[in-house]
Amino acid sequence: MIHSIYLIIASSGLCVLSRRYGEITFDEDLIAGFLTALKDFTTEVTAGRGVIRIIDMKEYNVILVFREGIMLAAAADKLDDKNIAMKSLEILVQTFNEKYQDELDKWMGNISIFEDFTEIMDRQLQEGKIAEVPIRVPKLVKKIPKMAVKMGLMDEALLKVGQLCDGKRTVEDIAEELGMPEDEVIIKVDDLEQMGWVEMVSPEE
Repeated sequence: MIHSIYLIIASSGLCVLSRRYGEITFDEDLIAGFLTALKDFTTEVTAGRGVIRIIDMKEYNVILVFREGIMLAAAADKLDDKNIAMKSLEILVQTFNEKYQDELDKWMGNISIFEDFTEIMDRQLQEGKIAEVPIRVPKLVKKIPKMAVKMGLMDEALLKVGQLCDGKRTVEDIAEELGMPEDEVIIKVDDLEQMGWVEMVSPEE
């Protein structure tokens, strides 16, 4: 789920609105200052061509959208659909700019004028659940022979992935544990599934 969201006015670096839906939250002043500095640094070193969209915090992602002087930052679970979350934030930024265009042109720092936007946030993000997807993890359905590689059934990398398909680890967990790109693990899990060694199931407790 999207645990929290922060709306920041880029020109001032001020967080004018935030919402909490889950457990992951930040100090508003710290997150606003950090992200404003990060945006400025990225703009400087890339001559304005670089954009950071996702910050990987290991346990969760911080998803960023910046447009027309407004920055939205959301702390989201790793398993949330990143594209859905990003699109939802983009819609919110567009809606915010359209709703408060006149006020922003002459804004003097009064953040109370934005309070009614919280209802729009809640509705658009479905109380933080907009990007949730059913969690499915790979699980071995039959034991892989120790001699699988020598028998030509699979290569070493495929064997290592298969051995970690325990019905508890996500693809992301397996990739991190093996030091392997996530895209590569996804392909190997799909191969194992096609070969009948693995099936995708709800995670075990």
